[in-house]
Amino acid sequence: MLAVEVRQEDIPSFFRRFCEVVGEDAWLNHAAHIDTEIRRNPLLQEYLPAQNSLVLALAHCSRASAENGNRLPLELTDKPWAFEAHMFAIQTLGLIDTARKFSNKRAQSLISRIRDAFRYPTAIQALQLEARVATHFVRAGQTIRFPELGSGRERFDLLVESLGPNGLEVECKAVTHDKGRKIHRDEALEFFHLAFPMIQMVAKGLTSGLAVVVTIPSRMPSVDRMETLVLAVRHQLLTGQSGLLTDGTQVRLIDFQPEELGELTRPPSVNNRAAVARITETNNRESIICQANGKVGVVVMILQSAQADSMLHEVFATLAESAANQLTGTRAGVFIGGFQGLGREALLDTALSEGKDGVYSPLSWEVSRFLERSEFPHVVGVGFLSAPETTELPDESAPKGVAYYFPKSTTSFWHSDFSGMFGDDSRLSMLRSAGQGATR
Repeated sequence: MLAVEVRQEDIPSFFRRFCEVVGEDAWLNHAAHIDTEIRRNPLLQEYLPAQNSLVLALAHCSRASAENGNRLPLELTDKPWAFEAHMFAIQTLGLIDTARKFSNKRAQSLISRIRDAFRYPTAIQALQLEARVATHFVRAGQTIRFPELGSGRERFDLLVESLGPNGLEVECKAVTHDKGRKIHRDEALEFFHLAFPMIQMVAKGLTSGLAVVVTIPSRMPSVDRMETLVLAVRHQLLTGQSGLLTDGTQVRLIDFQPEELGELTRPPSVNNRAAVARITETNNRESIICQANGKVGVVVMILQSAQADSMLHEVFATLAESAANQLTGTRAGVFIGGFQGLGREALLDTALSEGKDGVYSPLSWEVSRFLERSEFPHVVGVGFLSAPETTELPDESAPKGVAYYFPKSTTSFWHSDFSGMFGDDSRLSMLRSAGQGATR
């Protein structure tokens, strides 16, 4: 059974058991790999920790436990950065215990899934969202079941047995920053790493600013072919002219004055990024700024695709495939999504701005189009949760996040239970039960 209330003094015991059941080598090995990757490519020093915050928090707790007689120090039980790790450990232990009631084979299968997930941020984010949604329903007094921990014939994430005439199927979808992007962030950072010696060499010889806009035809080549692209861009750069490479990549060179960037900071400030966008006539693209020590010259490199990003299109294409293949179609189902990095205030602002001056957000339009599709009458709603807040300890008197829920009450699968899943009948609800509670 999922634990929804845990006393602070019990957290070390939960953590020790989590280490024993799952095996702490799973996150310690990946944490070591992250360190190795950052040493290989220093440009990853902000990206990888942000993508693997859970792994690094667990690794920190494991090392602290090893130095404290194999027990988590009590002072680490109320650290905001560690709350994510404690919540994950407690909730996944509950899932493992549930699976073991069916069979040891089921439990071991789930443990293997958890261990494998530590190597892939997207897999961990999916597990975290599932546990968070399950906790919400349990704390709301609902009865839930995990189909994947039973016969394995049903493919959705959880069944809320106490909602509607025969339950509500719930499928969770974690949406990462890279969803729908033609160039993923890690690909861009690898390209910049390979290109950095060239960028640094050019910057040392400049007395002004040079922007290099690299526009690939579609997607990035594989890592083993990226070096070829870098060499081709270098050749074009040394000609001093814009040009088209043999693979269709366009290299555009733009001269500018270094002071146009303002005072350079690391990471680049909002003003730095706005200046880069203005100089290069691009918007929200992957970029790197290099100014050699003691030199005036500055090189700005932009990496983009000639094809537009399509995040929302990809999200709802995924939902359509899931509606057809993961939900059974024999009972009501709902999708719960979580956008990586979309916090409480951002989602709240999006929801409260809907309809002002007749303007609706792209999210609202895409949800409406999806729910209008006649081939999915069993889908009774789509909801989105704000990203969990890990900067402060849980407080039962304060909301843990925001749920933005779009019901479809016109389908024959609809039941009145489905309108109040997040606390009230409105589309927008402040959640007091989206996270793990802790008492002292």
